[in-house]
Amino acid sequence: MSFIPMNEDYDAVQENQPVPEGEYTLVIDNVKEKQDDAGNIKGLLVICQIVGADDAQNVMHNLSLPLDTDDETKRKNKLLFMKRLLTLFNIPFSGGIDLQQFPGKQAKCFLTQEDYQGTISNKIKLPPIK
Repeated sequence: MSFIPMNEDYDAVQENQPVPEGEYTLVIDNVKEKQDDAGNIKGLLVICQIVGADDAQNVMHNLSLPLDTDDETKRKNKLLFMKRLLTLFNIPFSGGIDLQQFPGKQAKCFLTQEDYQGTISNKIKLPPIK
């Protein structure tokens, strides 16, 4: 095996941190398809950065797509949450969703903090559609 010399200050390397709850401007950095075991798209992972907060954690937002196996209530809720996010970021959705429309879109969002298995992260609180 080789030795790779690195003269880095590892003490200065820190994990990015969540921000306090409040309103922030987010910009979508990326969107990724989430697939089931058969390769069918079941959702989207929207990855956002907080504008002006370079040391903040990215904000991850999951969107679940309606599935044939969903009952009407579940389908309606999935569509509502999708519409809320798409409307908030001004992403067109008539007739379908073009993933190329996501990167670079900005919106003012209220962020909350959520604890999942001891890890604190920010989550978008989606406003009702007006």
